[in-house]
Amino acid sequence: MTTPGHRQLAGLFVLFACLPLIAQQAKRPLTHDDYDGWQSLSGRTISEDGAWVAFTVAPQVGDGTLVIRQTEGEVEYRHALGTAPRFTEDGKYCVFRIDPSREAMLAVERAKLRKKTEDRKRIKPTGDAKIEIKIPDKPLPSVAMLNLASGEVATIDRTKGFSVPREGPSYCVVHLEKEEKKKDTKAADQKKPEAGGESAAETKTEEPPAPEPEAPTKPAEPKSEGKKPAAKKPEAKKPEPPSPWREDGTTLLVRDLVSGVDRRIPGVVRYGITSKRGILWWVTNSKKDDEKIGRGLFAQRLGEETIHTLVEGAANYQNLTTDREVTRLCFLSDRVDREAEKPSVDLYHWDLGAEHAEILVSHTDRALIPAGYRLAASGLRFCYDGSVLQFDIEEQPEADEPLILDEERVSLDLWHWQDPLLQPMQQKQIGSLKSTKLACVWQFDADKMTVVGKDPRESMRFLTPDGSRLLASDSTLYAKEVSWDGRYTDYFVVNAVDGSRRLVATRVYGSAQTSPDGRWMFHFDDGHWYSTDLAQGGTQLVSGDIPVSLEREDWDTPSPARPWGIAGFTPGDARVLIYDRYDIWSVRPDGTNAICVTDGFGRATETRLRLVRLDPEERFYSENVPLLLSAMNLSTMASGFYEDQLGGMSRPKKLMMVDENLGRVTKAKGSDRLFFTAETFQKSPDLWMSADRFASRKKLSTLNPQQDEFRWGDAELVSWRSADGIPLKGILIKPEGFDPKKKYPLMVYFYERMSERLHRYQAPQPGTSPNSSYYVSNGYLWFIPDIVYREGYPGESCLKCLVPGVLELIDRGFVDETAIGAAGHSWGGYQTAYLVTRTNLFAAVESGAPVANMTSAYGGIRWGSGMSRAFQYEKTQSRIGGSLWEYPIRYLENSPIFAADKVETPVLMLHNDKDGAVPWYQGIEYFCALRRLGKEAYMFNYVGEDHGLRRRANMLDWSQRMQQYFDHHLKGAPAPEWMDRGVPYAERSAEKLRFRRPVESLRALETPVP
Repeated sequence: MTTPGHRQLAGLFVLFACLPLIAQQAKRPLTHDDYDGWQSLSGRTISEDGAWVAFTVAPQVGDGTLVIRQTEGEVEYRHALGTAPRFTEDGKYCVFRIDPSREAMLAVERAKLRKKTEDRKRIKPTGDAKIEIKIPDKPLPSVAMLNLASGEVATIDRTKGFSVPREGPSYCVVHLEKEEKKKDTKAADQKKPEAGGESAAETKTEEPPAPEPEAPTKPAEPKSEGKKPAAKKPEAKKPEPPSPWREDGTTLLVRDLVSGVDRRIPGVVRYGITSKRGILWWVTNSKKDDEKIGRGLFAQRLGEETIHTLVEGAANYQNLTTDREVTRLCFLSDRVDREAEKPSVDLYHWDLGAEHAEILVSHTDRALIPAGYRLAASGLRFCYDGSVLQFDIEEQPEADEPLILDEERVSLDLWHWQDPLLQPMQQKQIGSLKSTKLACVWQFDADKMTVVGKDPRESMRFLTPDGSRLLASDSTLYAKEVSWDGRYTDYFVVNAVDGSRRLVATRVYGSAQTSPDGRWMFHFDDGHWYSTDLAQGGTQLVSGDIPVSLEREDWDTPSPARPWGIAGFTPGDARVLIYDRYDIWSVRPDGTNAICVTDGFGRATETRLRLVRLDPEERFYSENVPLLLSAMNLSTMASGFYEDQLGGMSRPKKLMMVDENLGRVTKAKGSDRLFFTAETFQKSPDLWMSADRFASRKKLSTLNPQQDEFRWGDAELVSWRSADGIPLKGILIKPEGFDPKKKYPLMVYFYERMSERLHRYQAPQPGTSPNSSYYVSNGYLWFIPDIVYREGYPGESCLKCLVPGVLELIDRGFVDETAIGAAGHSWGGYQTAYLVTRTNLFAAVESGAPVANMTSAYGGIRWGSGMSRAFQYEKTQSRIGGSLWEYPIRYLENSPIFAADKVETPVLMLHNDKDGAVPWYQGIEYFCALRRLGKEAYMFNYVGEDHGLRRRANMLDWSQRMQQYFDHHLKGAPAPEWMDRGVPYAERSAEKLRFRRPVESLRALETPVP
């Protein structure tokens, strides 16, 4: 007999047994409407003592939130719309920008659209009453200053930008927008509630007079003995004539964050703060004469009273540059020649101990500047110790071309067989090709200028810390070969004293790397590193005693294999640190005494070890100093950190290894705290901190808590062998609640090797390619196979790698072999287009920006760069290995269009008319062939888009259509109307409106405008 108590117990048992099922049922699959709110973390900023960290958490669509929190404690401030945080050096304040809300910005755009629509109506009178549309002012950013101890926030509205000194007292410099008319401008600062709701502290305001430029000292006038000199009337200042180069500046507000005292500098057009010493410089100007505004360039050390008038007068002051220690400042200005039709600039120098800046090189000094040249208004660069400055001269400008009517103008591009660069490439590089600049240096110790450049097309940089030698590189001789081969370069060592040069290396493939002190140059050739002694001459083999391969073993393109790289150097350029696939080697530049720093541990455990540079200003890696190494186990894809040191005998010490993907590590300047991101397919890339060298870690952010509401998935590593017996890896993502006894539709997405992305988080978002998180959430399996290649047979290589991987999954019993789809973009799009000519394994595929005809694509242009596409087939990704006339059969066999009649699989294509990488005619060729053959095919062209989609509306539209397409072919869902009947050209606008989400419809434009 069952009692009520027994029934209650039985009911509870059933309830607890069903809880997992209920929880599972409570979750729902992702929809396209869920993308907008998915968050990402950006703008990570750490206080110097590591006690505070700030970052912005922003949804894909909408307004972000600035988070400022303690790294050890739990105090946290959140500010809607906050971004670009900066901590003061003492770690007591955080300054940030407050952007206008997205809705406020949209309100302006909606009003403009409504006004434009209303104005069109007025062209054709209808008798309707006129509707006046008021366009609201464009909202402007504010700047907020947070007291980290109290939480008080002071804000300044209507700002252009702000700066906080990296060193020195706690100041904030804010550039204000032009003051609003007919408004009380005294209320520039407004108290705003701090995070806890209390009012911000009062700020003091002090308005000192604007700095007056100091007049140059005049010679004393001779006195008349016995006579009292006649009093002179003060001369009225002659107004400067109006000039087109004048512009009105606005107020620069300088706030002492400790005292709250403000100083306002009127008429500022630009400003900056030096990286060290906290020196503020500013340029003032105004179109009208204003006694309050002293036109010119000024500087002041924050916290001090003295204002230096560097140069007086309205002019263009540009390229203000300091040496590393900020002992001198150089800049260019047209102050002297400003009234000329094409003014020339002078080079100025301000020694920080001096009162004024002086002209270092005048545009009129023919003893320094060669005939026919003038100073160029281009960048300035100091050598490491600041004793030498590099700048440029250029040919005097030519007279303007005469005015010609369009109907009289000849429009012609001549393609010449001896041109170093093709015409489209010349067009893309017209700025540099028209340049006549030659590099020069100024040696401050010798007070001397030297022209060190020989050709405007060469690059020049300092080689030695003292600037005595420079390294020039020139690829001009090999420019034509870029169209079908790699990039080659000649290198010269240039003497800064007399400009003499010495050729040290010719036809170097790729690029060369120099040691920090400039003694050695290293280049990679034929599997080995070579060094060139730049001081004494001579080139020698460096890596001869390293017993393992230093070139990338996974390199499978026809071009020469590239190296794993140089990790760095030891002090004095004594040793160079070289990577192999797993380990780090130390060897002298002459090739002797090679030592494996990591003792072969990486290769023995299949763990890739790489040095982590925690101090970006550190030039060397020192011996007996602990080195932080990042680690990735290439067998399991686990990642973490190890510790080792140069010169030690022990193996690397493990600090942490986890089944996660760990991001870039940053260190607080004055603390040992380390900050990094960690992610998996299931977990967003949140920010973490470790204060004990990874013995423990603390989570500092929580992104996307809403993910718990959705069905997700789990990623795992799978292995199989290609048809040629090559071991391969791939990623299989199974949907949440996966049942191995069920059969699931399978999506295959691929490019080349991608298995190292096992622990990457895939945020749900619209895009150019299908989104794995979306499809897995909606019940699909997702497979990402590695593809390896044999030269000359890229299409067949893909077939031999991918199909066995899919068959391996089918053999496991949980794949519906009638519901397999494939998708890829660009190179992946080509491979997808090829696969369906060789196999009927797939129920449907999507091919994005595919090359369909290698014979026509070979002779095409990559319009984004202007380059011929030949190099891609002969040397790089397309992997044919030679020209069309050398291997015509390879080009034919690898071109999907020549086997289009074999296609039995529905093909969905994306190819946009402004594709700068793969000409969209390739997509047209393939589509027209399939259409001619009566094959099911669709081609989408988002007008004006490039190789990949950029406009979110287009990405969302495309993502939904891909989902409808695959759901129909892999799940049996009804075909959408666009698949049944297409979209006639005359209906394309209306169809898109019907297809859009209601929230994005034109009804949104009817929102009342305030």
